[in-house]
Amino acid sequence: MPFAASLSQHPDARVAVAEAAGDVVDHIGGDVDLAWIFATAAHAAVLPDVAEVVHRTLAPRTLVGATAAAVVGGARGVEVQPGLSVFAARLPARRAPCAFGSAGTPATRPAGAHSTDRARCPRHRRRARRASSARNGSPGASAADASRGVLGADRRTGAVAVGDVVPVGATVQFQVRDARTAGEDLVTLLRGHTTSARALGQGEPAAALVFTCNGGGSFTFRDAHHDAAIVDETLGGVPAAGMFCAGELGAIGARNALHGFTDSVAVFREPTCPGRTVDVTHERSA
Repeated sequence: MPFAASLSQHPDARVAVAEAAGDVVDHIGGDVDLAWIFATAAHAAVLPDVAEVVHRTLAPRTLVGATAAAVVGGARGVEVQPGLSVFAARLPARRAPCAFGSAGTPATRPAGAHSTDRARCPRHRRRARRASSARNGSPGASAADASRGVLGADRRTGAVAVGDVVPVGATVQFQVRDARTAGEDLVTLLRGHTTSARALGQGEPAAALVFTCNGGGSFTFRDAHHDAAIVDETLGGVPAAGMFCAGELGAIGARNALHGFTDSVAVFREPTCPGRTVDVTHERSA
């Protein structure tokens, strides 16, 4: 398998990167094509030193790194405490090494839909119902669905401020943060992605990069491991790493968009047919 990932929670960054990078080398060796470093704030001041160790140990052709409020490694999420997650991939030169797709899910559930101009108009009620069914997984999901945080409200005028410009005539649906629904959606989408990939000859999951909302973890669930554990179990324990984000990138139709309160999971696969890759994207917008 041309992928490996490892997480260290040692408080000393030098020991942590030695543990994580060393574990990756033990699994796939050095001279990798791609490497990622995800570090919590405890290691931010010495991240250049961490990157240097990864360069010496793994000799990646491309290295990407970031600090975050929390990180993911395998089935674990690490909040507040020191955490360093390293992911690496070796990509065979003469053929496309893996298929790539994404699955996203909101940590929310619908709580009613409204139009920005005429919520009581029957035409807009129909649009609201269509938007609601699309969010619940029916075919024909809206190309305009995206989740945004509520910034405030004015009781006197009834105005609500959100973290984006809302086009006139757009259907707006309030969402209630719901841990159980979020977990069920993530499992459903990952399983659906796997089924679609198999049908297209992409084979089984080989690795994953996980980008989850920093409003999830222990803020929404019982612990920081919730989403990481679901990805790990549903994809069969493949190498995985990632971080908690203040906004996640994911597809809406044919374009990428910034989401909130979501998971965006990049799933790597070794295709069944050598030399062939197919991009499969399943994006659930709030």
